[in-house]
Order: sequence, then structure tokens, then C-alpha cells
Amino acid sequence: MQNPLLKVVAGENEGEVIEITKNNFIIGRKDYCDWIINSKKISRKHIEIFEKGGYWYAKDLGSHNHSYFNGSYTPLDAKKAVKLSYGDKIQLGKVLLFQFIDPNITQAESSFHQLAKGLSLNKQNKFIIKGREISLSKKEYNLLFLLFEQNGKLVRNEKIVQEIWGDDDEIAYLDRYRNSLDKLSWLLSKKLRQRTPNHEYIGVVKGEGRRFVQKR
Repeated sequence: MQNPLLKVVAGENEGEVIEITKNNFIIGRKDYCDWIINSKKISRKHIEIFEKGGYWYAKDLGSHNHSYFNGSYTPLDAKKAVKLSYGDKIQLGKVLLFQFIDPNITQAESSFHQLAKGLSLNKQNKFIIKGREISLSKKEYNLLFLLFEQNGKLVRNEKIVQEIWGDDDEIAYLDRYRNSLDKLSWLLSKKLRQRTPNHEYIGVVKGEGRRFVQKR
């Protein structure tokens, strides 16, 4: 088994490749970190890359200038780790952008999420039904994958808002996001009906949440 790599693809030290040599790999400014980045815009302990259960995760360590995942404008939550796949990118403040590369898996293997027979999602924001592609926006993709991960269980609207828009204030859902979520859900359902007009993949429980409805 080869160790995963972090490749700097933009910013300071572009092109540098760092090998993850331990299961809890700390990135930061201080000399006790595993990858030392000499910039005042990087926190003493900025972010951790760690292995758990055979998978790799990233977790911001309460950094001052934040960490951003795959182009999102919402900072990573210091209380929640994100699972890493081949090619995922993390921005450290405005200092640098690095890419996660795991030599033990191929990019093709990690790019697709098989939902069911004939159904898959890939990281190019495509939902594929029996070989026919449907282009999704980033939020549509994230909503569909979030619902699918729950195996048909209801995902509360407040949870969806937290995951899609990065706002964990439950009151904010009522005040700011209800219409946005309704519109996002409607647009996603409309796209999916273009390929399967007799089936609704997104089940809505009014005032409570959404679930992924598998086609029998």
C-alpha cells in the first residue's frame, strides 16, 4: 500500500507534493506539524488529514482563515470531518490549494457513486440513468447525494440547509432558506422526471424534510 499524497495545485509552492506518512497528519504553521507552511495566514494547527476505517478524512482545526472544500464558499466545519476521494481539493485560506491523491485507487473508481442498478452519480455533477446523463448544478448534486446516503430515511429540512448552504441555525431555515430549498428540490425533481416521468426520486414530507425514493 502506498501513502496518499497532497499536491499543491495553486498558490504558494505550487507543484510541491507532500506524502502523508502517518494516520493523523497535521498541517499548520508551527514546527510540530507534519507539513509546515510558513505563512502568517496559516494557523498554528490549521487542518488535519486522518485515516479511519480504511477511508481518509479532512477536518479543519478551528483555523482563523478557514479551509474550503472543492470550491465551496462555505468553510469546513471544525466539528465535522469530510470524507476524501481521489482528486478532492482543499483551499487553506488564501494561501494555497492542494489536491488529495490516493495511489491505491484510480480516479475513475472514486468518481462514481452507484446508487442502484442503472443509476449513478459522478463528480462531474452528472446523474446517469441507464446510460443517459442529466447535468446537475452543484447544489442539486449535493442534495441528491445527501438524500441517497440516508438509504430512504427522512432528512429534515434543517439538516439539508446545514449541509447545502452551511448554515446550522435552525431558525434560519424558516427565515431565509425555505423558498430556496423548495425551489432546489423542485428543479431537481423536474430534471429527474425527464428521464423517468413515472417515478419521483425525491419524496417530500411537507414541513419536515425529504427522502430518496428508490425505484422498484
